Amino acid sequence: MNLEPKHSALITAYHERFGLPALSKEAGQAWTKALCETFAFRFPGEGWGWKRASPTRPESNESIARQIGRDIWSYDLIIGAGAEGQRLNPHAHPEDIDDQVFIPVEPRDHLTGDVRPPVEPLVGQTLQARPGTSPVDLTPVLEALTQIRDGQAAQLAATRENTASVRELIAAVDREGDRLAAALRDGLRNVNLGDLLGRRGE
Repeated sequence: MNLEPKHSALITAYHERFGLPALSKEAGQAWTKALCETFAFRFPGEGWGWKRASPTRPESNESIARQIGRDIWSYDLIIGAGAEGQRLNPHAHPEDIDDQVFIPVEPRDHLTGDVRPPVEPLVGQTLQARPGTSPVDLTPVLEALTQIRDGQAAQLAATRENTASVRELIAAVDREGDRLAAALRDGLRNVNLGDLLGRRGE
């Protein structure tokens, strides 16, 4: 499970932005965790995370990890981590570490500050199954969600059309009211006030 060019490019970009960590183990762990989170964000569904050698050992200060099914690989990205002369290894070869502990991380892009992974189409794809379970085909669920979305869009369009019709009717009523009011005013102007008063005196 070798690193692809896109993975090496991200490692290089991360190094160009943040450099290498200070020589303490804690600094190396913080640097490595942030890179693992960026991997999880940039490449969702690929199984990227962090690792530790055992449940009682601390988290790695130099390696990112990848888990697919029961298989776990580690990539040592800092040669000589924590010592003078440490250097980046953006093309690290995978090491099989099935006997170690994979640590899931929160997807977070530390190069941009984004915290939500980009949405990718899942039609035809399956979730990675845990050991002892079967893969889950998401296609039927996505098709149902698509139908619901399309139905809601149609309802919204109909509502907007009805709203436009009501507005047109109200405008027409207003125009007719204005026309009748104007006609009434014109009619009153043509009435002879003297005639009205004379008729009232009879």
